[in-house]
Amino acid sequence: MFNCKTKRSTRVSNNMKKKANFKKLKRDVKGITLIALIVTIIVLLILAGVAISLTIGQNGIFSRAQLAANVWRNAEANEQLAMGELEDWIDNNSEDSNLINAAKIAENPKLYYGKKVTNYTKKDGENVECQIFYADSNIYLIMSNLGEYGGKSEVKVTENNPAYKWIDSYLDIYPDSNNSGMQATNYFLDVNSWSDYTSSYVEYSIGAPTLELFVASYNQINDNKIEYKVEENDDKGYYIKLESDSDYAQDGITLIDEANGIYTGSPQAMYIASPTANGEQFTSMVLTYRYLDIVNASSPGKCRAVVCLKEDVKLVDNGDDTFSIKL
Repeated sequence: MFNCKTKRSTRVSNNMKKKANFKKLKRDVKGITLIALIVTIIVLLILAGVAISLTIGQNGIFSRAQLAANVWRNAEANEQLAMGELEDWIDNNSEDSNLINAAKIAENPKLYYGKKVTNYTKKDGENVECQIFYADSNIYLIMSNLGEYGGKSEVKVTENNPAYKWIDSYLDIYPDSNNSGMQATNYFLDVNSWSDYTSSYVEYSIGAPTLELFVASYNQINDNKIEYKVEENDDKGYYIKLESDSDYAQDGITLIDEANGIYTGSPQAMYIASPTANGEQFTSMVLTYRYLDIVNASSPGKCRAVVCLKEDVKLVDNGDDTFSIKL
């Protein structure tokens, strides 16, 4: 009997210990689960922060993608530039390397100004000798021989006239001036009056270079440059002087001409298509020998027409110090 009770008591005691251990285990399991959850959340937050940083941060995926796109665009632009340079090199080293465009002339005017162009033909097919006179985005040629002066015109020069830019200093002050000097200028710059000098490769033609066009050409190849001004004074025209002179000339200036005669006149005066500031008749300027005069000519002048070639027209180096228009 004693043994049975003892065994039963022992079993009860063991069961109570098991229950106590189970409860403790349950408490321990609950505690571990909560900590694990907190740790998991923290880890997830860290991972989320890292993911956001990698995506939109300074060195993130989006930033790196944008940087890659910029690098690609720059590489494409550099490639296009290199291709353009390669094309220029091919052009300059191919059998067409003797082609001369306006930009090349403008880069080295002393080499080209005054050189003869041998195959220029007027609208009627007549071949006339001319010389390279000036170049900006276009090439300008001046006729070598003098032509007849035809008269005056009341058709005023306006912005619709392509030659307007070559007299805008005067027209900015005297836009409606119509004295005899301006009438002569109107005639020289009336592109319709000089259309006989045009051809399929000519933008426009005028009867004589204006002072501003003449100066633009002269100053590119001479150190002692021409200066000019227009003053609002009795409807007058241009005053001129050389850079080395202290005062504007009252009778004219002496020029240097090392460009095969494009800055010299003949014994008979050559007109410059701009009104003078002196002389009661306000006549156009004239060029006699190497003397650019701002007073009335003593004898009637003649013209040297100027043509502006179309922008894409090039010249061919003939290899004998002359050039031809590439047709």
